[in-house]
Amino acid sequence: MIDIDTVKDGIVQFESCTDSQIKRAINTAKKVALNDHISNDMLENATLLYARHILVSENFMSYWGTTSSTTLGNAQTMTDKTNSDAFLVEYQQIANKFGDIGFRGDVISRD
Repeated sequence: MIDIDTVKDGIVQFESCTDSQIKRAINTAKKVALNDHISNDMLENATLLYARHILVSENFMSYWGTTSSTTLGNAQTMTDKTNSDAFLVEYQQIANKFGDIGFRGDVISRD
């Protein structure tokens, strides 16, 4: 079972996340993985990855989506990785191999 400590597991970016934020991400991620019909043997891993993706997205949005700013001559640029973070990419690979996430082709019946 995935819990808060498993999601954080030494990832500095998630240390500031609240327990309720992580629980919500886990619950949402499990629903997404179930909806993608990911096989039971990969469901926990997929849920973990998608929960982490949700937290990456929330972290980015906590800056209101700002990607660059300048203050007193200091410029900072943040890269928006919410559509291509490593957690999402790995989740998509699992979903493609162990799930049923969409169109698989047409079935044609002939008389």
